[in-house]
Amino acid sequence: MRTKRTAARRLKFKDPMTIYEAPRQKEALLKALERSEAIELDLGGVPEMDSAGFQLLVMARREAERQGHEVRIVTDSAAVREIVDFYHARDLLALPPAGEA
Repeated sequence: MRTKRTAARRLKFKDPMTIYEAPRQKEALLKALERSEAIELDLGGVPEMDSAGFQLLVMARREAERQGHEVRIVTDSAAVREIVDFYHARDLLALPPAGEA
């Protein structure tokens, strides 16, 4: 059965993006990609991120590209910027320049 896809969907994350939350967050990201051609991630409320959270963002980006879809981070937090900058992945994840998110 085919799922109807909408043009854009915004996901707002408020919980830590850590190994403890990763399975639930991965499921939410994959479901959103099934239903939408574009995902906007509001990560402004993320208080903590570890490498598992970073891997989720990379996975979402790659899965979106594989499907011909788009994932955009529209708002980030200091925790998100810290881990993304640690991995020198600001360009890979198209993170907004510091101060614009």
